Amino acid sequence: MHAIKYRPDIDGLRAVAVLSVVFFHAFPAYLTGGFIGVDIFFVISGYLIYSIIHQNLRDGQFSIAVFYQRRIRRIFPALLTVVGLSLAAGYYLMLPDEMQALGKHSLGAATFLSNFVLWNESGYFDTDNYLKPLMHLWSLAVEEQFYLVVPLLLGLTWKRIPPWALMGALVLASFAYSVHATGSNASAAFFSPLSRFWEIGAGCLAGFVVSHAPARSVWSSFVQASPKLIAAGNILAAAALVWSCVWVTDKMPFPGWTALPAIAATVFLILSFESQSWVHKLLSLKPMVAVGLISYPLYLWHWPILSFLHILYGGMPPVDVLCYAVLGAVVGATLTYFAIEKTIRFAQPGSWLVPGILLVLMVGVAAVGYHYFTPEKILNLVVGKSL
Repeated sequence: MHAIKYRPDIDGLRAVAVLSVVFFHAFPAYLTGGFIGVDIFFVISGYLIYSIIHQNLRDGQFSIAVFYQRRIRRIFPALLTVVGLSLAAGYYLMLPDEMQALGKHSLGAATFLSNFVLWNESGYFDTDNYLKPLMHLWSLAVEEQFYLVVPLLLGLTWKRIPPWALMGALVLASFAYSVHATGSNASAAFFSPLSRFWEIGAGCLAGFVVSHAPARSVWSSFVQASPKLIAAGNILAAAALVWSCVWVTDKMPFPGWTALPAIAATVFLILSFESQSWVHKLLSLKPMVAVGLISYPLYLWHWPILSFLHILYGGMPPVDVLCYAVLGAVVGATLTYFAIEKTIRFAQPGSWLVPGILLVLMVGVAAVGYHYFTPEKILNLVVGKSL
């Protein structure tokens, strides 16, 4: 399977997303809508995955087995590290009932059902969530649920149904549900995959425009013919991201219409990279790219560190401690990226040995989580929920 052309501005967008989330979690009073960085991640992820799948389908080299092997190599190493160390820390720092909850969340993380687990609990913004070190893994679960369905659909319908029609229908249906759910069931709107798929699907549609020659040709001609309009659009998109992070609050219905400006802005910035505007040059700066490269492990690390500090302090830690916590998350993410993620991801390419070992280790984490979480089976967290 071939890799798509590297774009530094995409890593810059990743940096914007992860820094927004980290700053929101560390200093929620100063960036009330920073959690929207997760939605930016969804769009980026959809764009990259669709671009990879399209390239391999076009070349006749798409394999669903190889696709999932690559996902395991990409996702599991850092995830196993963070969840495993969180369980170890919880064993020493948490009370029995808190450890039971951590076991449940570890089981949810290992089975990629965290969003359903949290759906059954209090909302994402409840103060008790500071006692949930693995709360943030709900977004990873939503992504993996998307990737259980969409690659199969694309592979089965390739050359039968236009990808833009398939993805467009998915986006419209998901967005309609998201808008409906924000007014009727806030937890479902936030955690249900049906309410979030439109954000990943929007990235897939951006991938369609960039990947398919006819669509790319039409869009490129428009970009070249309208440089001032595209430049203005880039400024507006950047402003929309900043505005969303500052204006959106946890009191607003979300995602639905509230998330639309940030999603549209991210899609536009992904599509307009040929304009080489100052926005894209800013996103492509080395410090931005560096943060973007470690964005996944940084996202994984930052919340457990902040959560355990809340537990130790019995509330919000001092500002200087929070700053050190963010720095510690950056250090942990950097070490994880270079020493674990990159090493394992590219070890014995094409072999199932490494993914097989990672799967066994993930089953082990699930078993440890189940050991501490002993009530009903995990599937009871899903069955009976009204999507």
